[in-house]
Amino acid sequence: GYRKGQTTMANGRKATLESHLRNVRFRTAANILLRQAAVVLAVAGAAAALAVAAERVFVIKLISQTALIAAGAGAALLTAALVAMSVPNRMQVAVLMDRQLGAKERFSTALALAESDDPFALAAEAEAHRAAERFSISGQFPVRPGRHWFGPIATWAVAAAVFFFLPTLDVLGNQARQNQAANQAAELQQAKAEVKKAIDTVKTVIEQA
Repeated sequence: GYRKGQTTMANGRKATLESHLRNVRFRTAANILLRQAAVVLAVAGAAAALAVAAERVFVIKLISQTALIAAGAGAALLTAALVAMSVPNRMQVAVLMDRQLGAKERFSTALALAESDDPFALAAEAEAHRAAERFSISGQFPVRPGRHWFGPIATWAVAAAVFFFLPTLDVLGNQARQNQAANQAAELQQAKAEVKKAIDTVKTVIEQA
């Protein structure tokens, strides 16, 4: 009965350790997602500012619905890839918990010996369990945006300023050429209409003669 009770307690501590590891890993992954999303959005904001500036300065078409959809999909895939490469494994999470909670390798040791039932392994699990009870996981591993989000806020503010305040400069004369081509097309269309009208008038006179 005593041994069975000890085994039950050990299994309970193992389950608690796994729960703490999952919780911290989820929180760490969430913070990584926020950080990487901030980086990608900052780059996207800078690209948007440059694209709008180029359209205004050179009068060239860069921004379209297709380009926006492709850019959004690319940003989402890049963020997902960066997060997938950065999320720590279980042992890395245990080491992170040791460092963040000042647990002196209790969690990493307990995880390394999780499959063992010898007294040292059980003692390590008990130490890790007691260490976890002394701290708030949510307090020590909060999920929050952090300073990285100043980057996208700044770049998108610049993009908005360029969009609303930068006038069309047309340094290459593209707008002037486009206007000239449009005027020539309109004049050609008007000339065709006048020729057709004259031909119709001649036909009418001939038919009446």
